[in-house]
Amino acid sequence: MSSFQEEEYRELADRVGGDDGRLIHKLIDIAQYKLIGSQDVAAMIGILPNNMDKKRKTKYFPEPVVYAGKFPFWVESDIREYIENIEKWREKP
Repeated sequence: MSSFQEEEYRELADRVGGDDGRLIHKLIDIAQYKLIGSQDVAAMIGILPNNMDKKRKTKYFPEPVVYAGKFPFWVESDIREYIENIEKWREKP
């Protein structure tokens, strides 16, 4: 998939919005193998990398999709979805 096609699909996903839009983003990420490691995840969610083990044990934190040796990797859209929904999850009893 070229960068131009990716931009078009992402714009479509943004226009669609909601769960379907998130699914389109996730499919694009998977197709592109947009995997991110612990340091990038930590930066996205605003924690120090050495706190990732603790964060991974929290209720809604997504599981890694693959490991390279002992190093976990996540699909970037899973982390984006986690960030988008964390406040909503915190409000639920």
